[in-house]
Amino acid sequence: MKLNYDCVRSVLLTVEKSKTIDEELNINPVTVETIFEQLPKYEDNEILYTIEKLKEAGYINAVLQFAAGHFIDGAVSSITYSGHEYLDNIREPEVWRKVKTMLKNAGVITLPLISQAAQMLIGSQLTVN
Repeated sequence: MKLNYDCVRSVLLTVEKSKTIDEELNINPVTVETIFEQLPKYEDNEILYTIEKLKEAGYINAVLQFAAGHFIDGAVSSITYSGHEYLDNIREPEVWRKVKTMLKNAGVITLPLISQAAQMLIGSQLTVN
């Protein structure tokens, strides 16, 4: 299965906005079902694959439960510091659009390259007054 980088960004943004802290200061995880519901433009298997890869990359803390190869339940408990750094680099839609165009033209797309390209783009937009 191919990793969909638009789905990566969407999952991270969804987890970030859906995380809550209750009155007793407990951080509530975001269920995978909630992510499915909030991202109807992606297939469930694409979202599961994305969550699995984000977990492997160290961008999120998540638990996915499978039985006999079928998804049973899951939740994302948090975005890691690395995940927040990555998301902050690609958060703005215009930066995201430009980064995708740059890397598509280069023919290579990876999570680290996306982050580096976004940092370069943001850095080039900074001006000293």
